[in-house]
Amino acid sequence: MVAQEQRQFDEAFQKALQIFKDTEDLHKVANAYLSLGILVAEQQQFEEAIAYFQKALQVFEDVRDFYGVADINHNLGVVALSLSKIDEAIRHLQKSLQVSEEVKDFYNAAKSCHNLGVITQEQQKWEEAIAYYEKAIQLFEELGDTWEAAKHCLLVGTICVEQGSWYKGLDYLEKSFQTYSKENDYQLLAKTTYQIARTHHLMSNFDKSRIYYRDALRIYEHIKYQQGIALCKTGLGWLMVQIGFVEDALLELEKAKEIYGELGDKLWINEVEKMINLIEQMKEKKLK
Repeated sequence: MVAQEQRQFDEAFQKALQIFKDTEDLHKVANAYLSLGILVAEQQQFEEAIAYFQKALQVFEDVRDFYGVADINHNLGVVALSLSKIDEAIRHLQKSLQVSEEVKDFYNAAKSCHNLGVITQEQQKWEEAIAYYEKAIQLFEELGDTWEAAKHCLLVGTICVEQGSWYKGLDYLEKSFQTYSKENDYQLLAKTTYQIARTHHLMSNFDKSRIYYRDALRIYEHIKYQQGIALCKTGLGWLMVQIGFVEDALLELEKAKEIYGELGDKLWINEVEKMINLIEQMKEKKLK
């Protein structure tokens, strides 16, 4: 928003706000502050956003509008998170969750659970993150929002697999897969399919793993997502080594390396090179 437009907006807002105050329509006053807070937050004017949210919170508390109290605390939590004020973000989001549950505002409760899950996941507090995401799944399912529930199943499944809880992780991933198989969100379907392939791979279910890797690869090729294609080929390459198809493995890994090179992904280039070198060493030993 350019400076002139900002001034015009501010003037119009202040006039509307004064009318609401004059008529003592406190709900409209609070909602006006809330709307302006959201607007300036989107412009990354976070300190101004906090000031407007605090004004809205005071009015909502005065009129005992607990839906508004929960909503404001959620927004304050999100802004605090944007400012890397983690403890403050947690405090506001937990307050939002508590009030939302008391007034049965399940959608706002689910949003707060999601953000608390993100924070605790970044803090590597895995059990807390899983608990928040599982609560979000339950709430989204009660709301009939299967897409959001599936998204959080994918989050929980991925964390569980990373922490070694393969069977629990696979269960959540398959729930996510069932939903995305019926949707047109190919990106998330491919991601879920890849995670299922990887989990079966870790569990040494090689036949199932190969099938899911190839399914994920087809979807990634369809949507032309190169990083996903490379990941699938990397997984397939290492799987082929484990089941004895060394030359096929090299073909997959060389192609994966080529794609990582085009993407400038040095970390994965190094990983694939290690795999290729190991295979070459294995071939040399067989020849001796």
